[in-house]
Amino acid sequence: MVSFNSKKMISLNFTPDSINVVSGKFNKKTVNIDRVFRVELGDGIYEDGEILDMEKMSYVLQNSLSLNKINTQEAIAVINSTSVVMREATFPKVEKEELDSIINYQIEEYIPVNPEDYVVKYLDLGTVLEEGLEKQSVLLIGIKDSMIQAHMTLLKECKLKPTVMDYEGNAITKLINIGGRINTLIPKARSVAVVNLSLKQTDLVIIDDKNLRISRIIDKSLKDCLNNLKVQFSDLDEEALKDKMFSLYTLKDSENESDKFLYTLIRTEIYEILERIELIIRYYRTRENVNPINYIVLRGIGSEIIGIEDIFKEFFDIDTYGLRNMENIKLPTYLNIYAAAVGGLIRLDEVR
Repeated sequence: MVSFNSKKMISLNFTPDSINVVSGKFNKKTVNIDRVFRVELGDGIYEDGEILDMEKMSYVLQNSLSLNKINTQEAIAVINSTSVVMREATFPKVEKEELDSIINYQIEEYIPVNPEDYVVKYLDLGTVLEEGLEKQSVLLIGIKDSMIQAHMTLLKECKLKPTVMDYEGNAITKLINIGGRINTLIPKARSVAVVNLSLKQTDLVIIDDKNLRISRIIDKSLKDCLNNLKVQFSDLDEEALKDKMFSLYTLKDSENESDKFLYTLIRTEIYEILERIELIIRYYRTRENVNPINYIVLRGIGSEIIGIEDIFKEFFDIDTYGLRNMENIKLPTYLNIYAAAVGGLIRLDEVR
């Protein structure tokens, strides 16, 4: 059920590249965003969900909030990390309060970490039949308590009022479920894979029958690709190589032999990312009662690479679309960079 909270809030999506910030309201079936901006982060400030330099992080965020004249205090933080633990589990079909007690009592059987170090919540995946008995299926999500506390401390230091800590996979799931048609034309589907191609992080979310099924960070990013390319093209600095990468398909048809060679190398590097994604998709397909992936959605700065949708479609044989807009999301720019932050604004009562 949707929680109709029309109060204006800000949502901050923390990534190794930047903090992506949106200000707006979620009201019934639409999200109205009035302001968006990115807080660029240098090296050594934030990585894999961990704040490495609280002083610098606080300074750059406070400065950006001031420059963008943000006076809304209530804030949502959306984070992602390889340390997040996800497990599907089934429990007896009981009332919510009793289910909460059962999960708390048995949590160590499902989350292979010290439960005192993690905050564990769950998503309702519906009911299933096991040996003729109706049971409750849930997705347990565990986030390190120290990680949550660090982000809450940061927001408070920036004169914000922390209200919710959201997981990026959950935020993207809400966006896909509530956002409506993608790019005006692409209708909703039963099973969708969403790939984030940010500069320093690649991650995959698979949503099936409106439920989050898989959320993984991939161990190769566009930044890794650029670092490898610099070995072969030492005469080009990183920005020049980045421009070449984002003009990928123009290199393919270039009359310059160096450009054609660079096209081949960039394509090879991107294929290494796709091969890692394929391993996870292959695992997803082996699971019981899942639907074939209907299409792939690309978000993040990498979705702007010329020809990237064609490369994905060719590799996976699945229709692929770079995320630009969604019919129920109103914002003053493209959605691809701010997708997770917008998803954070969507407040649903299914997160227990």
